[in-house]
Amino acid sequence: MATIGFLPDTVPNSFVTVPISFVAAVQVTTFRALVDSAYNTTMTTGNLRSLSQALFHRIANGNKAAGTRAINFGSVILGFVAGAILGAGMSEVLENRAVWVAAAMLVVALLLFVIDERVEHPR
Repeated sequence: MATIGFLPDTVPNSFVTVPISFVAAVQVTTFRALVDSAYNTTMTTGNLRSLSQALFHRIANGNKAAGTRAINFGSVILGFVAGAILGAGMSEVLENRAVWVAAAMLVVALLLFVIDERVEHPR
């Protein structure tokens, strides 16, 4: 992803789209669970559905675990919104180099994932 930021504006779109699509596919398969619920890291439609469902179960049934799931999904959705705002701002400032911000964030996420996998969790 970081190498895309070095490409000139004259490079055909397919040289940019294909690697970004590949990274998105890897991201989807790597980060699949939010605590105890399935979620998607590349699009938020399903996360909105999960948030709505959890809120309904919290309000209608008084299910406290559903309330916690709603907070988790709400946090993810706010992260999407913050990412969209950050991405728009970085695109204005850095133009094609804005991909470096996304690449850095993915490296941090991957490092956290690797660290979490190496830590023993009580069962």
